[in-house]
Amino acid sequence: MKRFTLLFASLGLLAFAAQGEQHFYVTSVEDKRIDVFRLSDGSAVTDWRTNGDPVDIRFARRAVAGVSRDFLYVAAEDEATIQLPDNQGARVDLKFTPKGILSHAVVPMGQRLFVLQTSNTSGGSVLAELDLQDPTIHTCIVNLTKDCFCSSVALHTLPVQDALYADYSARADRIYVVADNGEVAEFDPNSGNASLVHFGGAPLPSNPGGLTAGPDGTIAISGEDGGQVILTTLDPGNGNKIETVPLPFSEAGGVAFEPRRHRDGYPIWVGDASRSQAVRYRNDQLEAPVSTGGSGANPLDLAVGHRGAVVTANEADSASIVRSGASPIVSTTHPLPTAVTLGPVFEGPGIDTDPYEVFWVYRDLHQPIGNRVVVVQNIGDTDLSVSALSISGFDRANFAIVADACSGNTLPPGDRCTIDLGFRAGAPVGGIRLKTHTYRASLTIASNAPSVSLPLVGEHWTAGISRKISVKFVRPKVSFEFGDGD
Repeated sequence: MKRFTLLFASLGLLAFAAQGEQHFYVTSVEDKRIDVFRLSDGSAVTDWRTNGDPVDIRFARRAVAGVSRDFLYVAAEDEATIQLPDNQGARVDLKFTPKGILSHAVVPMGQRLFVLQTSNTSGGSVLAELDLQDPTIHTCIVNLTKDCFCSSVALHTLPVQDALYADYSARADRIYVVADNGEVAEFDPNSGNASLVHFGGAPLPSNPGGLTAGPDGTIAISGEDGGQVILTTLDPGNGNKIETVPLPFSEAGGVAFEPRRHRDGYPIWVGDASRSQAVRYRNDQLEAPVSTGGSGANPLDLAVGHRGAVVTANEADSASIVRSGASPIVSTTHPLPTAVTLGPVFEGPGIDTDPYEVFWVYRDLHQPIGNRVVVVQNIGDTDLSVSALSISGFDRANFAIVADACSGNTLPPGDRCTIDLGFRAGAPVGGIRLKTHTYRASLTIASNAPSVSLPLVGEHWTAGISRKISVKFVRPKVSFEFGDGD
């Protein structure tokens, strides 16, 4: 059973990376440290000490004293504290639990913070609720008070023993919790009520390796059923529909969703805690496992970034960066890494595009095809200035920029703009074409960030047959696509 507690950090001045760089963060239990690495090449950025043995970690954005900042929440063993290092490395410890209570996971929800805790004697599980707007807590964070004792903490009893992981589903507006025996509880943060999720005939994901909520609110849990490792998904938007997928593992590791939707939903990655590999589940299919490094690089936890890279915290004192078509990059961490997360921002401006795939239905050569919209977002921490768009490639004449709300505009961090794109197949040779013809081009977005080149692929079938035609806007070249395209 894994034991966790908690800390809380805000990234202020870690401006060590090049423009467009993203960092990832790995907790080290033995040395009480958080290691920071560059996602581009795995090189070390910095590290800092924590108060307690850090085991779990995540980011959330909230406002403090009128300023929106990204805070790093970390669960640490044996001490229930919240740490907030300032720009010079000072920290705030918000102490709120008595001895004998261990924190396992932290769930930030705006101005509230929920901490999953258990008794180290009885195994009883609770969610501790802290109001971050409470005058005492707020003053401690603003003034960077070293020791801050919080007395106004609400405890919500859960109907499970030895709870290990928790996360929030925005779709259901519920916090979901999985226990060591595989039981799952759902908690209503508004009413304070908690209940067990009924699995019917589905197996319980015992000995869980992780629980996470996807962008659409779906819950994914890695666990075991009678020695068989399984991936369990729970869909709150569909009456808590439960599905299980057997995995070719002998021990369940971490689990994470990709942040961008594909045709049939958000792909899920699961780590193999017994071997150096991870597997991707997409479009109701398991893809071939990918290596996470050499011997002992068994992923206990993992996260997936906007640009497609998978990062893992490994059993053998290392972290790995996994990208399609390339060997894993393995970085040495402090001893006993257990959790990993990707930073929410890039140093300097950064471009992300959505969707990765767009599908059109084309039934007749002379029937107009509706435009498709690509959303461009600044995922950096400084302004993004988009200078120009261009389409190049052999079939560029078959694609068009119909509307451009991006060129010439400056996007503050987090802002978006849109591009409308059109496609039209060429006339068939001799009036008929009996097989699929593929058109290829690229859309390039030039800006003060590294340029993004978005491949465009259109397939067209004629011969008077009404047929679905798909046009795909594939992940940019600066991103990394796993598995075969659809």
